[in-house]
Amino acid sequence: MSTSNNKCYIAGKITGINYKYAKSLFYSRLYEVLFMISLDSQNRVISTDIVCEGVTNSVNISLRNILSIALRTNAVSIILAHNHPGGKAFPSEADRQTTDIIKNAPLSINVRLIDHIIVAGDEYISMNFDLHILDG
Repeated sequence: MSTSNNKCYIAGKITGINYKYAKSLFYSRLYEVLFMISLDSQNRVISTDIVCEGVTNSVNISLRNILSIALRTNAVSIILAHNHPGGKAFPSEADRQTTDIIKNAPLSINVRLIDHIIVAGDEYISMNFDLHILDG
């Protein structure tokens, strides 16, 4: 992520700096939270919003909230980030299934899911760039 003219930019590929931004969202959170980073056509951050909050080991993701935020912010693309407090930075089967559903839903409103990042302590994984789950 870089800044210019007080705007934040997210590069096409998640970098360590972008991970630091995602990691900062979860500082001192002891329960799962899903954030959505809305981007404009030049990959500038429009907003970062909490989509939903869960419990220690799960969060019920609301597709309706994701679509609502995307429409409200006029997002062209989005990045999802959630944490696994006390766990591993690796997607569960439920994480994979939910990401698959979400990646297709925003297409109906012309919004592209760029990535879904999972943060666990000092570790993170990109479901797009590390696991290629969002390919094709």
